[in-house]
Amino acid sequence: MKKLTFEKDIDYYLENGKIIYTEQYLKRRGTCCGSGDKACRHCVFDPTHTKGNKNLREDLGKDLTDSE
Repeated sequence: MKKLTFEKDIDYYLENGKIIYTEQYLKRRGTCCGSGDKACRHCVFDPTHTKGNKNLREDLGKDLTDSE
C-alpha cells in the first residue's frame, strides 16, 4: 500500500475546523472512501460515494484500474 503525503491548499483545505480533500488529492488516492455526499464534497468517482470505486467521472478521464 502506497503512503500518500498531504500538502495544505493543494491536497486539502480547512473549513470550520474540518479537513476538506481536494479533487486532485482524491484522484491521486485512487479509490472512493464511500463516506457519502455529506462527508465528501469533491468526490471524483462515478458512481459517487461508493466505497472502493475506481471509476473516475467521465469529465475527469479514464478508469484508474487501467493504471495499476
